[in-house]
Amino acid sequence: MSSSGLDTLLPRPGAVVVEDGPSGPLDQATCDAAVAAASAALAAVDAEDPASAPRPEDVRGRGRSTVRIGPAQANRSVRIDVVDAAGLRRASQVLSALRTDGRAIPPMTVTDAPTLARRGVVEGFYGPPWSHRERLDFFAFALQVGFTEYVYAPKDDLHHRERWREPYPPDELARIGELARVAAAHGVVFTYAVSPALSMCFVDDADHRALARKCEQVRSAGVTSFALLFDDVPSTLQHEADRRHHGTDERATGRAHGAAAARFVTDFLGPAGIPGPLLVCPTDYAGTAESPYRDGFAETLPIDAEVLWTGPDIVVGSISRADVDAAATSYRRRLVLWDNFPVNDFDRSRLFLGPLRGRPSDLAGSALVGICANPMVEAVPSRLALATVADWAWDPAGYDPDDAARRALHLVAGPDADTVAALVDACSAWPPSAPQSATLDGLCSAALEGDAVATDRLRSALTALVDDARASPSTPGARATPLRTALEPWTAAARDTARAGLLACDLVAECHAHRASGADRRLVADALARSEDHFPNVLRGVVPPFVRAVLARAGAKDVPGPTTRDVVLVVGANPRPGDRDLAERLTARGNAVHLTSTPEDDAERVASADLVIVGDGATAQAARFLAHAAVPMLAWARLQTLALTDRSQVALAREHVQVVDAEHPLAAGASGTVRVHRGPGKVTWTRPVPGADVVARTAEEHEAVIALHSAGLPLVDGVRAPADRVLFFLSDDGLAPWLLAPGGLALFDAAVDLLLTRHLTLPPERRTPADHSS
Repeated sequence: MSSSGLDTLLPRPGAVVVEDGPSGPLDQATCDAAVAAASAALAAVDAEDPASAPRPEDVRGRGRSTVRIGPAQANRSVRIDVVDAAGLRRASQVLSALRTDGRAIPPMTVTDAPTLARRGVVEGFYGPPWSHRERLDFFAFALQVGFTEYVYAPKDDLHHRERWREPYPPDELARIGELARVAAAHGVVFTYAVSPALSMCFVDDADHRALARKCEQVRSAGVTSFALLFDDVPSTLQHEADRRHHGTDERATGRAHGAAAARFVTDFLGPAGIPGPLLVCPTDYAGTAESPYRDGFAETLPIDAEVLWTGPDIVVGSISRADVDAAATSYRRRLVLWDNFPVNDFDRSRLFLGPLRGRPSDLAGSALVGICANPMVEAVPSRLALATVADWAWDPAGYDPDDAARRALHLVAGPDADTVAALVDACSAWPPSAPQSATLDGLCSAALEGDAVATDRLRSALTALVDDARASPSTPGARATPLRTALEPWTAAARDTARAGLLACDLVAECHAHRASGADRRLVADALARSEDHFPNVLRGVVPPFVRAVLARAGAKDVPGPTTRDVVLVVGANPRPGDRDLAERLTARGNAVHLTSTPEDDAERVASADLVIVGDGATAQAARFLAHAAVPMLAWARLQTLALTDRSQVALAREHVQVVDAEHPLAAGASGTVRVHRGPGKVTWTRPVPGADVVARTAEEHEAVIALHSAGLPLVDGVRAPADRVLFFLSDDGLAPWLLAPGGLALFDAAVDLLLTRHLTLPPERRTPADHSS
């Protein structure tokens, strides 16, 4: 039997087992009757719960179903065996898929059962959230691919996070209610997540009552599933009452968060009749090692709670079974993978459209019970990757990324599959740090050396990208679809990048034939400039370097340089959320950002950078290596090791700084009191060396929080600074978007702009790294 009718509904055709019967196929009329019977049974199950929501314990259950189509006999029949309502839904889909195959159906048995009970997405990214329409449309897609859950956690919903105590306005509450109802109609659990830890006092009864009231309001709209999130919040307790009750040791914050979750169960979920387990995201949500926070968290967290965990890092290329086991041991709870795939909030110039890769296949007996994938800001394109997540979650052992990607393309793009395939392939690299296309990289290198076969293959790949663009909505007469419309900016970027590459292929052939002309070079250079005039990044790391190399080989004298500036961000081995948002902000402003925890291993990159930023995660070894680097530097950590001061300290619970030099470029046009944090946060102050430009101070201690240490000014160790340095007020939360107010962001942007502007206006010889070994 052909499985084509099952491709768009079953997570994996390989899960279909066909048992040949002794005689002829099932006719369509009998199959239609079976579909009708299954639909009636499903309607009866739904009618048992007039509140409209499928019970989470049903939908998140195993969902096993078996459909048996018997041999041709007088009493030809279809038998359906299921264990719960979710299984009945799956069986109904199987029958519908068989029916739509359009042919008679032979005897067979279809057994369908997922490996992970919780399968879905968490809308938990920073930046523009999905629209109400996009969320509603997502639920039909979720039903198609076998997702069971949608977790509502958009960082930009103020009532979810910053204003968690405040009730939703009626219109917003009505939209949440509609989401819950439509999700239920598609067999999807709508889980409302609340994130109170930015300001909650964990021992304050009034705050716990406020949390219960807020969730009761949401429950009144029809929501029956809740999650509690402590991600991306201060890692230390902010209230004196909490410190007195929970202590000040390294386990204290974990104890407070676990206790808050336990009280949420007793104060709200229990009285509301909402069964567990509670889904909880800790502050320490990445990595596999035990930690004081996790120890404290495990002490007080309800024993049946399920912990959201992002893997061995925040954004990961691979996760092993050993990683899962180690993390489960550290939390002492079951895990739900918060997979930051295919999320692009850290780099809005890119799309990640390829399949999920690098996830474990051997999960039998593990503590991993689910996955919630964090999608891209672009809702419809996200489905190309999300369909493969559903595929993996259903059957990790049998998951084939390439096969999943093929079926996802046809499911999501439909009749547009062939016209978007080249763009999808060009945007399929994962993780974000991976080469955008190792295959095209190799072809470019071979083409540059005159390999005719490689050049033809490169031409073919680039021509496909140009051809794709002809079907984009901006082309007269082209058909607009939600997917093509969302992809349009990247389609345009791909077109111009590919055209530059094709012209470079022509030019390299002319070079090998010794026929390259100045007009040819100008044509290629102009195309390169057009390709780099796009914010969307399609093969930016592959094609433009090839084009430049071709121009150089052709003897071009004024090859346009990259329009981006190179910024090295020095972070810890496990970057923090603030690092991610910092990288996104720098990228959005036209910079190429490279994250490293070991700059000593990236010495050449550091030496050629336009700016180095030293964040809180930087090690002392990294700071010692960077102290005398001849590149501009912005720093708020390791300031003493960088020889920028002999004293630095972090002040707690500060929202404002005082700008004392309003005329300085670092002041960003502000003067007097400037609110830099949205709420009480940490501020790093320092005592720079005499001669530094102090632009802002703390209001209380009158210590410097923004200062420029100009090139040539002696450092603390007596060596003259080889380039400008700016000392800044950030702390271990970095550029966390939940913390920085507009005034703080403006000051940060001014610091970056000043350092880059002063550096790029220097003569080239003064931008060469100096030798300070003497």
